[in-house]
Amino acid sequence: MSYRRRGGRGTCRNPRRPAVSCRAVVFCHETGESMITMTARGRTTPTRPYASMLAQAIRHGDDRAFADLETVSREDGATLESVRQLLLELLLARTLTGHQVRRAAELLTTLEDIRRRGIHSRITGYRNRFEGLRRMYATLPTTAPAELPMAVTSRVCHELGFAKSMYSAVRGSIWAPQTIAIHRDLGGFSDLRRAVNGHVVPKGAAPREEGIMNRPRGMMVEYADTLHDTYKPLIDLSKPQGYVVVPVIVAGNVRAIIHADRNHVAIDSPDLEMLHAVGGACALAAETALVRSRIARHNRAMRDQLKAFESALSDLEESQLSYVEAATGSRPGEVTVTVDPRNLLTARELQVFELAACGETNAAIAEHLDILPGTVKTHLHQSYRKLGVANRAEAAATFHSWGPRGAPGNLIG
Repeated sequence: MSYRRRGGRGTCRNPRRPAVSCRAVVFCHETGESMITMTARGRTTPTRPYASMLAQAIRHGDDRAFADLETVSREDGATLESVRQLLLELLLARTLTGHQVRRAAELLTTLEDIRRRGIHSRITGYRNRFEGLRRMYATLPTTAPAELPMAVTSRVCHELGFAKSMYSAVRGSIWAPQTIAIHRDLGGFSDLRRAVNGHVVPKGAAPREEGIMNRPRGMMVEYADTLHDTYKPLIDLSKPQGYVVVPVIVAGNVRAIIHADRNHVAIDSPDLEMLHAVGGACALAAETALVRSRIARHNRAMRDQLKAFESALSDLEESQLSYVEAATGSRPGEVTVTVDPRNLLTARELQVFELAACGETNAAIAEHLDILPGTVKTHLHQSYRKLGVANRAEAAATFHSWGPRGAPGNLIG
């Protein structure tokens, strides 16, 4: 067959492929068929497998070919766009008769209807995912930290429509998959479930994930890229057509990473944006739990201080000492009675004083007694005042001058 070229030639700038010439319409004199071609390095090769089918449906009035084009266009969005573009360029070539133009217009109308339905379906899907994401933002901050990994993965699958989702804990540059959820419509993957058991991934086994932990950012990994620089044991069990992974950043540090894929369906940029939002919801939940924990510790410390204050007031009320008696430690005309100075302190003040006298720092005392450093300072101040010491050196000397309980030594007498 002989072909005559129609249309111009340009450069296709695809960053994944070397520069090639753009498509051109080539007209076949023997069949009256126009084909879309790509020319690369001087060669012209057909790239659309539906050119002959389109010629049969339009030029020869083949209803079966017409129906087949409708079917393949409904089944695959890429095919729909390919056939639609081919049909538009066939119309622009101005080689059709009036009847053929009507057939082409009818097919183009059908394809546009399919295309609109597909767009509406995607919009509906995105709307449902956003609603699921809104529910996640509302409920995750109230989730207990221990339940957060399973809550996140299950909602990523069942509310955002992903096929599989995995939550991994991170410490430094080490990560360990903890939980995995698989969409209810998928079966199998029992080996994959067993493989996600909390074991640490060996360092260097997954450079892509380690890169995310070193430089926090989300990543979309296409199918060809899953074959290298990923954790092969899990990839071989999951067999995704690509996946997305994002970090969960809490207080400036990566605390977890979340994976998600669509099984046999390729992922796209909206999937990455959606999972980024999930990572943000997880970070919000973790930070909320951290703030609540600190507030609880502060409340416990405040309760301890209030109890110490109440105890001191109660002791003062029951003592019935005058100011002179309290200042001198004895009643006028009475023999001085030896008093154990430890009895002047509350139980908590005595604990703090003894630890400080033994050389412990305020931070170490706070950690040992599970109280705030500020509370340690308050107890030390009160004990120093009651015992008449000015610093830790005097406190140490006072403590070591005490004998066993009931024989306080020569400090007071």
